[in-house]
Amino acid sequence: MASRIRIVPMIAVAIFLFGVVAATPGVGNAAERNTVVKGIVEYAQGDVVTIAGKSYDLKGARFQDGRGVSLADPSDLRGKTVEILFRNGRVNTVTVYRTLPQ
Repeated sequence: MASRIRIVPMIAVAIFLFGVVAATPGVGNAAERNTVVKGIVEYAQGDVVTIAGKSYDLKGARFQDGRGVSLADPSDLRGKTVEILFRNGRVNTVTVYRTLPQ
């Protein structure tokens, strides 16, 4: 009887901890939620840019330069190298790099 009194609370704690672990979102799948597209902007009009034949809408994105300094909305991105970071399928950050002559 005395051993049953010790085992029941341990089982209850184990079930509680299992429930907490099962309810929390997965931390290990951050790579699945983040995507990066990098390339030279072929076409830019308003908030839409084209990189390697695909169009991306940059509305609501935060712009920064290659050193991480925030930029006001850049006027012309055509011909510049950019890196677009998507988090959970939405554009989060656009990093604008200085394009070197080739």
